[in-house]
Amino acid sequence: MKKTLVLSCVLVLALAGTAMAFGLGDVAKAAKNVASAKSNDLTLGGASADLKAYEGTPYDPGKKTYKTFGDATWDKLAESSSKTAMVVEFSDKVLADANAKKEDVDAAIKALEPLSTEAPKLVKSLVDFVTSVTSDTSKAVMLSEAKSVKDNLTSIAEKAPKVLAALKEKATAMAGAAM
Repeated sequence: MKKTLVLSCVLVLALAGTAMAFGLGDVAKAAKNVASAKSNDLTLGGASADLKAYEGTPYDPGKKTYKTFGDATWDKLAESSSKTAMVVEFSDKVLADANAKKEDVDAAIKALEPLSTEAPKLVKSLVDFVTSVTSDTSKAVMLSEAKSVKDNLTSIAEKAPKVLAALKEKATAMAGAAM
């Protein structure tokens, strides 16, 4: 038993010495400064006030959760990315519904139109954010989340203009059929 205790003490001292030699003390200090995530819920009405009436309908993508860290730049990017994703998902559901009404299509177009041009700018802002926080150990958690959001938003930014164009075609066809 004494041998085990002595060996354990020697091992702990060796690990402590190694940690200090490799600067892990600095890493531990930096870890204390890492931002902690706060989960925020977003509804369709939160993404676009014009779409609040669609909450609870088959077009509603449901509640989305995004993370904020108390960093003004990141928090705004995270919220904007979530709103964009939600509006694109809503619009895609309207597009896919053969029984969608003209007012549903018009609501999707109205909500998606400004976002389809803003989404690529948002991707660039996310890339810039990732670049700016890469060397900041206190933002390591944000970096991981930002990379994930950027990848998701990149595909959404590519999809949004296609969905918008298809919605406009659908609206035109509906207007022609009403005549």
